[in-house]
Amino acid sequence: MGRMEEMEARLKSRMDAMNKHLADRMAAVDAKLGIAPVTASVTNAAAYGQADGCDLQTYNSMARADVAGIGTVFADFMQPSGVEMAQLFEYVRRAPVVQDNQVYAATMNRVRFEYNIDPNNVEHNKVNANAGLDKNGVPVIRIFGGAARIGRVAALSIATMKYGNDGDAVKRFIATLKPAQCHTFTVNDAIQVTNDAKLVTALRSDGVIVNAKSISAGLMLGIIAHEAGHLSLGHSFSRGNYYKTNLEVARNREREADSFSSSVIATSPFGESILEGTLLWYYVLASHERGEESTHPLSRERFMNIVNSNKELARKLGIELAE
Repeated sequence: MGRMEEMEARLKSRMDAMNKHLADRMAAVDAKLGIAPVTASVTNAAAYGQADGCDLQTYNSMARADVAGIGTVFADFMQPSGVEMAQLFEYVRRAPVVQDNQVYAATMNRVRFEYNIDPNNVEHNKVNANAGLDKNGVPVIRIFGGAARIGRVAALSIATMKYGNDGDAVKRFIATLKPAQCHTFTVNDAIQVTNDAKLVTALRSDGVIVNAKSISAGLMLGIIAHEAGHLSLGHSFSRGNYYKTNLEVARNREREADSFSSSVIATSPFGESILEGTLLWYYVLASHERGEESTHPLSRERFMNIVNSNKELARKLGIELAE
């Protein structure tokens, strides 16, 4: 085994130990509070450490194809694990704004959480998240692999800029990103963007990886909280064309879900990382938005509002609006 392989093996061992430690602590808190552990459905989750119908060897070899010498680290990094996402969902479910309100708590205590990340499933590669009712009428929040994956690479660019002494990292990420990748983000997209944006070297830094994971967690927490807002606030989920013909209703509900998410985030431990990650997230959403036909034109509205309210931070990220 070469020196690089030994370093990768040691890093993976440390990360596995940290994940187990966090999971054990969460289980201990659950037992003390008398709460059943969260059951998160992870569909075809290669990055979760289970094949579940997906060829884990193929998945990892895809990651190794271009990111020379960093294959294992990159494969582990690019997709948040099922445990990580379940913990973020649990944080939202237990947030004070939820548990201090009987209606919110009753709803969120019934919610089923799905994390769909089969890299060979086109639907799972979408940059998307949603909330609704399953066929049995049970509320469900779904996060798709494309959203989590692009969030990780975006977070890597921020962490590289802040902790890797590379002031142009985010600018390169934005310049490299193609419009189609803002709608669907595959494993190969993650490889291509990481290479083209020259972010590969950052994967050799434990400090950058740890901070990138923290930024990514803050971003994902905000997305989960937004979907939790739809459910907690009792927004209906019509299967017809209601929202397409009632766009203002749809947009107002997005604003309400945003406000709910902000209340959850206010008590979170992620601080400034959420603002940075959120700014890039809305940039991604706004990049493939379809204007007035969309029920989510708020991506542009929110993106512009955040930029205008945080112009200096936006400039650091390489984002400026014309005066």
